Amino acid sequence: MVDIVIREGGETLPLLIRPSAGTEGEGDRSAGFLKEWVRANRALIDQKLLQYGAILFRGFHVTSGVEFQEIIQEYEPELSQEYRGTSPRKQIPGTEYVFSASELPPYFPIPQHLEMSFLPSPPRKIFFCCL
Repeated sequence: MVDIVIREGGETLPLLIRPSAGTEGEGDRSAGFLKEWVRANRALIDQKLLQYGAILFRGFHVTSGVEFQEIIQEYEPELSQEYRGTSPRKQIPGTEYVFSASELPPYFPIPQHLEMSFLPSPPRKIFFCCL
């Protein structure tokens, strides 16, 4: 089970989805559980994404790029890697669609940007994961 949490103070971005409070055991926090939950709840995710603009999945044990890609492909099976921006990136081992954010040294500033909004056909959705 999961909890869908609307943030306090009137903030609507992002909507938080997390393992239910009091969830016992690893099963309800695992990447496998999240993958199955996403598969079974695509319509709900679409509705909440349209309503809130962004969804943050927090508290699940997603520990690799492979797990992340598998979960995302349950929601969006037709991922693309046509354009990866101007920052140097590395493909995460074992994945086709998961890349590092940037391989620039940490002392290089990355200015604020709008994730490919300038393209003639910008992505409909963008997925991020912190591993």
